[in-house]
Amino acid sequence: MVDSAGGPQLLEAAMPELLSSGHVDRVRCVAGDAIFAEGDRDTCLYVIEKGRVRVGRHNGTDRECLFTVLGPGEMFGEESVFDPGPRSSCAIAMTDVDAVCLQRAGLIPLLTARPEMAQRFLRIMARRIRSTSSNITDTVYADVAARVAKHLLGLAQRFGVQDDGAMRVPMDLTQEQFAHLVGSSRESVNKVLCDFASRGWIAVGRDTIMIRESEPLATRMHGARRPGRITQRPHLAAG
Repeated sequence: MVDSAGGPQLLEAAMPELLSSGHVDRVRCVAGDAIFAEGDRDTCLYVIEKGRVRVGRHNGTDRECLFTVLGPGEMFGEESVFDPGPRSSCAIAMTDVDAVCLQRAGLIPLLTARPEMAQRFLRIMARRIRSTSSNITDTVYADVAARVAKHLLGLAQRFGVQDDGAMRVPMDLTQEQFAHLVGSSRESVNKVLCDFASRGWIAVGRDTIMIRESEPLATRMHGARRPGRITQRPHLAAG
């Protein structure tokens, strides 16, 4: 099972109190809108109510380094609430998006007064760190096919819709963006997708991918790993 690092269930229980705390705005964006950009100095945390958002970096170029795709119940932009400063990433609406914007001025006092709510946010951020560490490890040790399988199953779990015995996954990403998410080149990722399709595991459409056989993908996700050198722990001398 591919876990969502955003913690929708954790945030859901906290939302009524967050909304009643003040310093809350509702945001509505159309597909393609920039919710925030690198260098922005706002101190808002966003929680998605409807739609999908991609978060990444541009670094002053036309190329985008994609970090993640988020959906309803998930939060983003929290780094500028807990560590104010220029934003280091951008957030783009992939579809029409409704979101709640929680201002630092209202959120920090609430979390200080309610330790159990602060713990929810800490758990969400811990899951994000764990997910990021897993993705970095995959980039080093897992081959491209394993990473493609993992991301397909992750997107299916969070955004997929059952369709006549298969799982239809909306693909709002370009080929290059999906390749960035996987951590490989567009050519390598397309080669893997074609291989999966030839085996009957998936069917690639214009803006969707149909997952017909999830078990082979799960097996492939845990499949070939690149050989790595295991280093011994340093011996600590007594005294």
